[in-house]
Amino acid sequence: MTLTLQVVAPILTAMVAALVSFIVTVMSKEQKTSEFRQAWIDSLREDLSQFAALMLLIEDSIQEHVSVAKEKADDARHLITERFEEYKLAESLRIKLFLRLNPQEHIQLIDLIERIHLFDRLRDPPEVGTALFERLIDESQVVLKREWKRVKRGEWTFFVTKWFSLIIFITALILAMLLSHVIL
Repeated sequence: MTLTLQVVAPILTAMVAALVSFIVTVMSKEQKTSEFRQAWIDSLREDLSQFAALMLLIEDSIQEHVSVAKEKADDARHLITERFEEYKLAESLRIKLFLRLNPQEHIQLIDLIERIHLFDRLRDPPEVGTALFERLIDESQVVLKREWKRVKRGEWTFFVTKWFSLIIFITALILAMLLSHVIL
């Protein structure tokens, strides 16, 4: 019995060490992935807020000019020239958001960004634009919350490894208790 224990103990120790090494490697990689995902969430939140703020500023400027001007088309062209840097930044943010978002996962948010971008501020009533902005905020919160839950839960590999480790630990504990009764 003692000879068996002398042979089995080092093998079990090596297996536990390999398992611990594997788990630590997976957990550190998954931790880094979660950190990157959190940075992505923060950047997405920043880009969405900047995009919405710029588009609202542009919306307000156009509505102000339209209410004063008689010739809407000429006034709009003048406004675009006057606010060119803001338009350019809004366009840059729109493209940045499209590159950041997953077309399969974030279809509704992408659609809202595009609809706000293409919204005809000269022809459509301001209420339509207001409704689009409210929906953008709502959908942004849905996406950000879903991604935050993903960070909180951990990546899929982390989730599986965590529960697998717990099962291995409990199994090893039970085996140790059984072996201690057999040896004693």
